[in-house]
Amino acid sequence: MKIIDNFLPKNLLTEIQDRVFSQHFPWYWRNHLVEDTDHYWFNHCFYNNNKVLSPHYEDWIIPILSKLKFEGNLMEARCNMMIKKNKSYTSRLHVDNEEKNGKTAILYLNTCNGGTAFKIKNIQKKYYSKENRLILFDSSTLHRGFSQTDVERRVIININYSS
Repeated sequence: MKIIDNFLPKNLLTEIQDRVFSQHFPWYWRNHLVEDTDHYWFNHCFYNNNKVLSPHYEDWIIPILSKLKFEGNLMEARCNMMIKKNKSYTSRLHVDNEEKNGKTAILYLNTCNGGTAFKIKNIQKKYYSKENRLILFDSSTLHRGFSQTDVERRVIININYSS
């Protein structure tokens, strides 16, 4: 697992934040996080199933992949948003995929008391959302998102690829 603070240049981070936190960014309802019994969320898919699905792919995802020194197969890139509730909720532990040499990058777009918990060797460790922090890990690592109670939205960019 690798953690990189201040991952994006400030101008690109601000461009992304200004758009995704505006009223003019298209978010799409998802009924549940991982399984039917957990909570709803919203996402915006940039890339999936070998198709570019968003006009923001070139301007936002390509620079992130370039900074990651990406060489391989892009599987999915999306923006996820969790909405504030009175009580934090989590997804169940899951892996993003079991692709050999699969990697997941999570880029936190805002700071809040939500985040991501990882289970490694039967120990869970929580990482709280910190603006412009990227966590890079093997896609086969068990993890779960947990929602925030301190700000209206928790927004991340999630990228899955194989190297």
